[in-house]
Amino acid sequence: MTVARRWTGWVLVGLAACRNPAAGTFVGNPNLTARYFDSDTQQARGGQLVASSIVATSCVGEDVLLGGGQFTFERGGSTDTVQLPPDTYCSVVVQAEELTVEFQDDSQVDTTVSAFSFELLIEGEFTAGETERFELRLADESWLSDLAAVTVPGENVVDDGALEDAFFVGLVERSGVGPAAPTVEEDLSGRLNLEDYPVSPLGTPTRFGPCGPSAVFALAVPVAPAAMAARGLGPDVGWCEGTVTFDADLTERSAVQVDYSDGSTYLAQYNGWGQGCASLHCNSLYSSTGDDLGLPCTVLARCEDGLDAVVTGYGW
Repeated sequence: MTVARRWTGWVLVGLAACRNPAAGTFVGNPNLTARYFDSDTQQARGGQLVASSIVATSCVGEDVLLGGGQFTFERGGSTDTVQLPPDTYCSVVVQAEELTVEFQDDSQVDTTVSAFSFELLIEGEFTAGETERFELRLADESWLSDLAAVTVPGENVVDDGALEDAFFVGLVERSGVGPAAPTVEEDLSGRLNLEDYPVSPLGTPTRFGPCGPSAVFALAVPVAPAAMAARGLGPDVGWCEGTVTFDADLTERSAVQVDYSDGSTYLAQYNGWGQGCASLHCNSLYSSTGDDLGLPCTVLARCEDGLDAVVTGYGW
């Protein structure tokens, strides 16, 4: 039995006692994200964690099924989150369909390492209050160096041997859960000034009003050129646009955003998002010339009752 499947029985037993607090919920506070770390000689470049289920094991009550999720890494961090109800937790169990990490050293040659279909138990007590943001810290600052020592440039798949040992033992022994890095609250993802982008190429506004509880508007948010380039979509401003529905009580939420110019993160406040969304995939991404790029995104917007609804960010 490989290290990758060490906890199979535990997870299947634990799921029977889980409660699911987030059915039909888009995102909220507190929440949980994921990251992996640079080493002294390797720089994290990207990758993803795809989980069919994530279970937070309570220290005092019922375990909580957080559902599935995908964390896409920009460098080593992700802006994707899952809702985490307030509680004191003793561990997180991830049923991973895939974990891929991509890194470079001074040679600037990309190396990717991918592992598939495994379960990861991340132990450590933490208390989630009403507004905290936490992260799954995958391994530690020496992990990429350990992987680099047993990989070749290009694509590597974890199956057995030295790479399996370096990959999984590092995850088991060095992973943990802790507070996510502090963020700076901003109004707009990508550091773009909405005054410079009042409407999209399709004529959809970035501001509309007046607004109120349960209001529904078509809104668009400009996507910074660096963010588009990070997805291989060219150097121009992109546009995420679609129909936005605001909360019946205008409950404030926050979403982690990336400043693609330097890789830092910050929070965007919102109380409306893509109509009918249960994930970050129910609006559409367009080019600067109005062409549908065939990729999903979700508009985030904020309404102060009686004032304009203003876009504040996007998810994808």
